[in-house]
This record gives sequence, C-alpha cells and structure tokens, in this order.
Amino acid sequence: MNQFESFDFNEKASEWKGTKQYETAAKILTFDHSSSFVGQVVYEKADKSMLIVLGDSIYNFCSVPRDIYNGFREAGSKGRYFNNVIKGAFDC
Repeated sequence: MNQFESFDFNEKASEWKGTKQYETAAKILTFDHSSSFVGQVVYEKADKSMLIVLGDSIYNFCSVPRDIYNGFREAGSKGRYFNNVIKGAFDC
C-alpha cells in the first residue's frame, strides 16, 4: 500500500467545487498500476513533474512531457516503458 489515495476526479468534482482539493486535483493526472514493480503514478501538469511509486519507494522525475506520461499510462508493460523511456531521461 502506498501513501497516495486513488480517486476519480469527476466523481469528486461537484463535491469539491470551489475548494482547495478541487484546485489541487485539477492540476494533476494519476493512475494506479498494481504490479511488483510499478505502483501509482502522479503527474503534475503545470511543472511537468511525475512521481512514480516503484516497489516501496517514491521517485520524482522532472520536465516530463505530457505525451511521455500518456505513453506510460497506456503502455502494455509499465516496467519496460519505464526502463526504456523514463529511467535516466527525466532525473531532477
């Protein structure tokens, strides 16, 4: 279990409208992947940072283009995509 809580922004939107939670949630993209290697991924749209839970650790990546995040989300093998595309390319 990691420290990020997964949620559906659209479900919370009406409940959170006008609150700090709404403003924060509108700025991020997130997806969960339950494998032994890749866990949750959080992408901050404004500064293009991405947090990735790998095993029991959280790693921060910087200046990640949105299409890289989208490719990671859609990849059939998250571990292969991470190793071939993200690892070493977007270190902060």
